Amino acid sequence: MLLYIRLRHIPLMKLLFTFILLLFLLLSHKGVLQANTLSNFERVYGMSGNESAKKVIATDDGYLIFGETTSFNENSDLFLMKIDENGKAVWVQKYGNEQNEVAWDIIRTKDDNFLICATTEIPSAGNPKNQQSLFLKVDKNGNQIWQKVYT
Repeated sequence: MLLYIRLRHIPLMKLLFTFILLLFLLLSHKGVLQANTLSNFERVYGMSGNESAKKVIATDDGYLIFGETTSFNENSDLFLMKIDENGKAVWVQKYGNEQNEVAWDIIRTKDDNFLICATTEIPSAGNPKNQQSLFLKVDKNGNQIWQKVYT
């Protein structure tokens, strides 16, 4: 009866707030609510030219960074860089021809490979900057499985 009387005199909102605060503290203490579960790092990546990252995809053992680079010739090429959980570069792959490629997107496929979507210039008679759709399928190591170009 004494407990009932004490609770009755505490406003409901104050009681609710106290309960939520105690629940939060209990869960935080038990490790259920951890703010820093991911490894944090800050890195600058670059080669000899200009690089522009378009997308980052989490993988089982790190991340893939997809974008464009001018490090291999004066025109832009596509690049895919693998980094580990701590941000250390593992490998870099370059895709493209001697013309400009523009990175658009990369997605993981159902067979655990990756599909790259881009545009490329394929010069034709009277149209030196003929833009074509470019699709590349690559494996988890960045090795090209196939390439398709569509007009």
